[in-house]
Amino acid sequence: MNSIIFSKNVRMRPFVGTGYFDGEWMGRLLILGESHYHDTSDVRSDFTETLMMDIASGKWKKRYWTSLSRLVTGKPTREIDRSKFWNSVAFYNYVQFIVGAKSRVRPDAGMWENSKAPMLEVLHTLKPDRILVCGIELGKHLPDIPSPIKTLIITHPSAPNFGKIDSSIALVQRFLQS
Repeated sequence: MNSIIFSKNVRMRPFVGTGYFDGEWMGRLLILGESHYHDTSDVRSDFTETLMMDIASGKWKKRYWTSLSRLVTGKPTREIDRSKFWNSVAFYNYVQFIVGAKSRVRPDAGMWENSKAPMLEVLHTLKPDRILVCGIELGKHLPDIPSPIKTLIITHPSAPNFGKIDSSIALVQRFLQS
């Protein structure tokens, strides 16, 4: 776990890789997801951090996480060092509440609204240079992102209409190099 301090407004702290502040991706890269799903709404503040450590170690694998690592690295899955990749970025889920037990449940208006202030706190603390926003709907609910942070909003990598990953990889690679 990281030693970065957040207020209680940030109910689920972001995962911050050990190399995040080294700025491997043309600066510090924050990958912004939408929300967590779980069978209980009572989760610990290190929920995201614990999940991401399992993903980085390869203990937990889903298409969403594999797609994200492919988008950023531009490499085929077999060539990606999961631990190295996830430790080079930060990951934060915008909605600070468990949305439901299964995916495809949408956050309600209050969840979106009550997640704006924690997001701004995370941006102030982590000072990302770039944010990869995973989801068009998520992009519509973000607060104004402070300048000079660059953002790219993409179709959610788990969405049925995500499309061919190669064109999305090219888009993300251009964003990271801009």
